[in-house]
Amino acid sequence: LVYLEEQVVNGNESVWTLLPQSFFSDLGTFQYSYNHTYYDINLMMYGNFNLQLLPTNLTLGQRFRIAILPAAYAEQNPEAMSDMNALMRDAQTFTNF
Repeated sequence: LVYLEEQVVNGNESVWTLLPQSFFSDLGTFQYSYNHTYYDINLMMYGNFNLQLLPTNLTLGQRFRIAILPAAYAEQNPEAMSDMNALMRDAQTFTNF
């Protein structure tokens, strides 16, 4: 799973959004997305306009978190996939990797 740090609130608390995620601007629609294999991951942006027109704060310096989970956990806790904080909390209890 890949999460985008969408904003920081209260000075230091990150708000993480599960990808893919679409955004709407005056220029059009754009999306952060990803794909992966067993060996690697690719982070991508798609849009219905020239992405070079986006302000650099949307294209550079973005923070992502990548979570590699045991399949059994993902199957048993599908609701936890959308909440990065819950996922990080639960990860401390993972055993038998």
